[in-house]
Amino acid sequence: VETLPVRRVDMQKRIKAQRMKLMKMMQGYAILCTNIQFMVTDNQTANSQPNKSKSKSDLRLATSESSNTLEKRTASVLGTKFLAGLTRIEVDLTSLVGPVNAQSSQQSSTLLTRSCRWKMEGLVSHAPTSPKPASARDIQFFSINGRPVDLPTISRVLGDIWRSYYPATAAGGNGGGARRRPACILAFTLPNDMYDVNLSPDKREVMFTDEIAI
Repeated sequence: VETLPVRRVDMQKRIKAQRMKLMKMMQGYAILCTNIQFMVTDNQTANSQPNKSKSKSDLRLATSESSNTLEKRTASVLGTKFLAGLTRIEVDLTSLVGPVNAQSSQQSSTLLTRSCRWKMEGLVSHAPTSPKPASARDIQFFSINGRPVDLPTISRVLGDIWRSYYPATAAGGNGGGARRRPACILAFTLPNDMYDVNLSPDKREVMFTDEIAI
């Protein structure tokens, strides 16, 4: 009879996939949380001769205090080649959000004062027709008010817009263009009453109060 918990057994069977998923999540946090310094190491210990085991530590991810912008964090975590395939984007959302509700929290008011306006900013793959090579992989990271989250709807809309610039001849044929999606690192600054993260235990799933407007 198996004595290990079911989830642990499943994790052991898919340990490589779980490690890759964990590293991708840590990459997102390291890039988007620009006010926190990260260092992730992989410690491997030999199981033979427990009393004389040798451990090996590999540095998997690291950021420095000087890396305080999305561009610097992206270069540190994913490399300068990845960063070269991205372009800066900023969208002012103030007109969509409107004035801050009188019942909004003090944190929202402080955030508005600091950022001057509600917005979406970050990095997105160059357009498919850009003369610059789009070498960036289709990695996508999102955050709202500094909290890394998953935004599948935003990802789908962004992909549709990006693919609309794909050359018709390239999009046809084998359909490769239709399946591609842009890499992006996008940070949203929004009032706290415009979204809810209390949908799942890990608080990465988000519900917008007015998703169509966003």
